[in-house]
Amino acid sequence: GVASPCIDAGDPASNYSAELTPNAERVNMGAYGNTDQASRSGPWWTIPADMNDDCMINILDLIHIRNHLHEDPATGDSWKYDPDEDGSINILDMILVRNNLGERCR
Repeated sequence: GVASPCIDAGDPASNYSAELTPNAERVNMGAYGNTDQASRSGPWWTIPADMNDDCMINILDLIHIRNHLHEDPATGDSWKYDPDEDGSINILDMILVRNNLGERCR
C-alpha cells in the first residue's frame, strides 16, 4: 500500500481519541480524522501481512497469526494480527499472509 501524507498530519492540539490504535497520538488530516475510520499510524500499512515488522513476509508471520487466532483485535495490540481488518483473527488472515509470502518492504 501507499501511505498518505495526511496520516498523523493534523493539528497537534486536535482531539485524536476516536482514532484506532496505533494513532501516534495525533489526529489525521481529512474527513476521517478523529473517527474510527481513520488510517492507523506506523509501518503496518507499508506491508500489512508483515506481523513482526521485519520487512519480509515469511513463515514467521504465519506463526504470529497462528499464535493469535481467535483473539479480539480490539484488545491491546491484537489489531495487528487482523491484516484483512474484518474484525476477526482467523484463517482468512493466514491466507492473506500466505498469499503475500516473499514480499518485502520497498
